[in-house]
Amino acid sequence: MDRAGIKDAVKRLELGGRPVDTTTYADLLRHCGNAKALAEGRKIHELVASSGHGEDPFLGNLLVRMYGSCGRLQEALEVFNNLKRRDVFSWNVMLAAYAQNGHLQEAAEVFDRMPLKSSSSWNAMITAYSLVGRVLEARMLFDKMIERTSIISWNTMIAAYIQAGEIQEARALLDRMELKNTASWNTLLAGYAHSGHLQEALTLFAIMNLEARELPDKVTFVTMLDVCGNLKNSAAGEEIDAAVTSSGLWQDVTVGNALVCMHGRCGRMELAEARAIFDAVAASQRGDLVLFSAMMAAYAQSGHSKESLELFGVMALDGIPPTDVTFISVLAACSHAGLAKDARYHFVAMAGDYRIAASLDHYICMVDVLGRSGKVAEAGEFVGVMPFVPDAVPCKTLLEEMNSAVPIIAVGHMGILIIAIYKAKQAFGNKIILSPYRQRDEITTLIDIFLNSKEVEERKLFKRRKEKGECSSNKLHEMKEMAVGQRAAAL
Repeated sequence: MDRAGIKDAVKRLELGGRPVDTTTYADLLRHCGNAKALAEGRKIHELVASSGHGEDPFLGNLLVRMYGSCGRLQEALEVFNNLKRRDVFSWNVMLAAYAQNGHLQEAAEVFDRMPLKSSSSWNAMITAYSLVGRVLEARMLFDKMIERTSIISWNTMIAAYIQAGEIQEARALLDRMELKNTASWNTLLAGYAHSGHLQEALTLFAIMNLEARELPDKVTFVTMLDVCGNLKNSAAGEEIDAAVTSSGLWQDVTVGNALVCMHGRCGRMELAEARAIFDAVAASQRGDLVLFSAMMAAYAQSGHSKESLELFGVMALDGIPPTDVTFISVLAACSHAGLAKDARYHFVAMAGDYRIAASLDHYICMVDVLGRSGKVAEAGEFVGVMPFVPDAVPCKTLLEEMNSAVPIIAVGHMGILIIAIYKAKQAFGNKIILSPYRQRDEITTLIDIFLNSKEVEERKLFKRRKEKGECSSNKLHEMKEMAVGQRAAAL
């Protein structure tokens, strides 16, 4: 139930007219917690209290969970303290409320005070430690567990190691498990995939097929199709495609999207297969935005810009509203085809027609399409005026386009990258904030690479311009010194 449905249901309850049972209140509290609908949750709390169900321990536990999900820990604690009878579930939901909101100390205090602990209590505390990177404490708790026969506990500890980036420890723990379920394998497969250990993921999947007592599920297939797509391993992808077909899961829209993405990434020869899957899944899942976006991205990544943009037109005719992700595929298609005019049109329409605010990724796409179209100066100005603190990505994109430009353009605009950063410094303060995955010195390094790679070309061009009387004998040296000085000031 979405937020609007919750509001309508609460209004009907407030109007009254018929008695409401505990099940109705419980379902609505669960929906409020999932949707973080705090206002509606508070109204239900009032209705529960006024209807004579205020001392119901089951509803009291759900109120604690709802307030915890909405980040209202004080209200959750008040309900918890007023419970007439607290069972293990009551303590667990209070512990989870603190843990999921990052209050590790309070979560640990609740854990220590619990008169009786279940495996869920231990798992919740292990997860709480892993979320803040304290995997040693998580492992200590795991080792202290009296009852460790629960597969969920082992899976939780494997996930804790993966969260901390200790993928080898996670693998060692999986190998020690006497009993594994599909979730056990899926947890480590996803860990390998997200950490870039793609070949290891393929190897583990092969072992899973030999040893697992349970068949792969759709989570397994989606993970492995993504791995094959990233590796561009069409042979492994075809094997998993066959397994998906035999399982009947290809009709699931999530798996269908993954199949389309995998075949699209594996090259132009796979596009026909991707389109066949798209058509088959679309026939049973009409109007699925994610499916259309996956096929558009597959076309765009393979250089089939015309087909990608045609599919965007089909979306519009079918009344499927695009998202910000859809427009990234559209702009990427325009970039590959060098359609700067079309890219500008879609970039403006995104906000004007669809009320979608442009993100940093959209601006990067625009820098790319302008650069590929030879409009380096305009691309540089685009970086300088975009309403974001620039990181290294758009600057690197612009740098690549400058390096691909003809020498006369490169000399005329060699300072654009530095000037853009300087303008950004003026707009956003003295510090240029890079993305968390990149080093702060990357922009400096990129500029140095650019200057060095252009030095020979500039000298040759300078010689020609000097012979024509266009440059003084010190002009080249002055240009480079000024650029380096601006770079230092900007950074």
